[in-house]
Amino acid sequence: THRSDAELWQHIDPHVNFYIASVYVFYDNPGSVYYIAANVEESYQRTRRYGNKPVYAYEWLRYHNSNKKLAGRELAPYLVEAMAVVPYFCGAKGVVLWGWEPGRKGQYYRNLPLFAESLGRVADLSDRLAKAELIIDEPAHVLWKEKRPLVRKFKLSDEEWAVLAVNPWQPDDAQSKVSVRCGVKTVELPLVGRHTGIFEVRGDRVTKK
Repeated sequence: THRSDAELWQHIDPHVNFYIASVYVFYDNPGSVYYIAANVEESYQRTRRYGNKPVYAYEWLRYHNSNKKLAGRELAPYLVEAMAVVPYFCGAKGVVLWGWEPGRKGQYYRNLPLFAESLGRVADLSDRLAKAELIIDEPAHVLWKEKRPLVRKFKLSDEEWAVLAVNPWQPDDAQSKVSVRCGVKTVELPLVGRHTGIFEVRGDRVTKK
């Protein structure tokens, strides 16, 4: 699919101002976190051939209707959290939260506050991320296949990094660590359950956002 998209895109690119990556979630399983990352980064990397137009990720806080078992149900909290922040660390400049709720009134998404809170962690860094270099050491689909933690990072300066790390394969009550290379230094980042962590690394100092 990505190869055919690339072939078509050379004819489409001159006529658009931005790109869209659809990351609606189909399944309640760890692979969905990597699905979000892979779709955004594939779009981001493909479009870099043509220029620097922004990528926006379209999202919904419910499982896609094509999954008859989960259709219409709200996403699990760990997926809501990942959906809010993973796209930014895979090349997206923004997310578009889509919804279709005919006949309903008020705030009908139980996990919308969690989404907004997670998004706020990126907002706190947004000015710096906009000027930073995105580093993708390994494709998301490789990490997905090997069931390794998803790690993405921005180089803010020679001594400062912003790092996203999540291990959706481990239980909610589990804790582990992942080693991440930031320039000439390697730091150990704590992974708590399926929580998507964002860390600011300055030399040997690690601050969780």
